[in-house]
This record gives sequence, structure tokens and C-alpha cells, in this order.
Amino acid sequence: MTNTKLRRLLWLATALAVLVLSAAGCSGGDSAASSAPTDSYAQSLYNSRVQYIGDNAAVGSLLSQLGVDNRMGAFTMELQTKDKPYGLTLHFEQAPEDATAFSDQFQYYGNLLLALIDNCGQVSCTYPTSESSASHTMTWTAEDAHTSLDTDVKACGGSAEGVAALLDTIRTVYRDNPNIQAFYQDT
Repeated sequence: MTNTKLRRLLWLATALAVLVLSAAGCSGGDSAASSAPTDSYAQSLYNSRVQYIGDNAAVGSLLSQLGVDNRMGAFTMELQTKDKPYGLTLHFEQAPEDATAFSDQFQYYGNLLLALIDNCGQVSCTYPTSESSASHTMTWTAEDAHTSLDTDVKACGGSAEGVAALLDTIRTVYRDNPNIQAFYQDT
């Protein structure tokens, strides 16, 4: 094979790889929007990913690293491991002061948890309502995340670069949402 043919083949393979990653939604996003702290945060999250939802300690550690309790309040967790879709439910102790901000934060964390827990198909949360003894429930699925972000979040959890791309995608899609943008002031 000549040098020119080898270069063309290498260029074609590289172009195909970039196209596949772009189609999957985990291409790394806008490099101007990326930052070194976000990349190191993405690497840290990737290093903490969980293979099985049934690994209670690892899921708890991931929730702690994400800082869910710091933003959303104290909770207990329940793992759904018997039937698919396997899931995680966070039972918050108090009603949120701002239900819209709480919902936005839940979706942000839901996207990341779905990406970082390999066999997690849905994330739910409950919290007491202020008017009665009833509780409110929200659920975020991999399909919801895909529809919202136009990205396969499950594929994004496969590499640190994918996690960084997911963080960039969330930032871009929700660029006009101050409840989501607040996450990026901390990374």
C-alpha cells in the first residue's frame, strides 16, 4: 500500500470515528464551552461510575460525589433491582422551597446518574407535599433524557470524554435555565 493510500485510509477512519461520536451525542461538544475544571470533573465522575444498580455503597458514593444532598436536601435511597427497568429512587425528607428549581436539579442529576450507573434505566424521587401527608413523585428515564438532550446518555457514560460531552450538552441545551447553569459555576 502506498503512502498516499495509507494516509487516505487513515483520514477516512478518523472522519468516520468523528462522525460516529457526533451521531451518538458524545463528541465533546463546543470546545469554547469546555473548560479544564469541567474535564477534570468529568474524569472524576467517570472514575466513580457504577456497573450495577445493586451496588448500594457505590451508588451512595456516586450520589455523595455529585452533591445531591447539598443541593436538594437530605434523602434516603431505594434501589429497584428485581425487574427491569432497574432504578434508583431518592426519598427526600422535606418539600422543596422552589418546586421548579427542584425539578430542574432532579433532571440534571437524573441525566448523570443514568449515564454513570450502567444498568440503571430510571431515576425517581419522592418528596412530601406541603399541603397534605401525600408525597409527590417524579421519574426520569433514559428515554426522557434522550428526548430532552437528543443524546444517548447511556453511551456517554462509557468514557470520561463522553461524560464531558454530556456535561457540555446539558449546559448547551439548558443554556437559558439558571437552575441548570448554577451547576457549571461550581465545576
